[in-house]
Amino acid sequence: MSISERFFVIGDGLEMREGVPATNEWRDSEMEEETQIERTANFAMADANVLGMLLSELADALKQRNLLNNEDIAGALLRAECRAEMADKIGEEDGDISGHHVAAAQITIDAWSRRLTLEPALDQLRTQQHAWLAAGRPGESPLEAERIVEEYPDDEE
Repeated sequence: MSISERFFVIGDGLEMREGVPATNEWRDSEMEEETQIERTANFAMADANVLGMLLSELADALKQRNLLNNEDIAGALLRAECRAEMADKIGEEDGDISGHHVAAAQITIDAWSRRLTLEPALDQLRTQQHAWLAAGRPGESPLEAERIVEEYPDDEE
């Protein structure tokens, strides 16, 4: 680093500081890096949104073909919400207090519930889950896929 790179102007006079560039190169590169991070985050968020849309469309198509029922979808959404709660608890232990997993899961549940008319199935499974928790968690959770398949067999067969 040359001596001229160590000078910068404050007010009317010059001051010398070790390792601080005289130009805005440091700030420009930092802003560019921040912009790239924002771009990457925005792309990842858009990618996640598109994948959510794709899953919703696939679930709707499978439901129309009677290959999925409302309880299958509601159970999967509620299991995802439980995993989101675990991810947030782990993050909280590591110092992350954002709680973004649960918030994202709840937004997804709300959107899918409206799109696929899942509210009755969600309510029923939530009630069963709460009863299971209150009973001390005997056996498997009523949200487990196997339990849902047993309790809500496909009516079309």
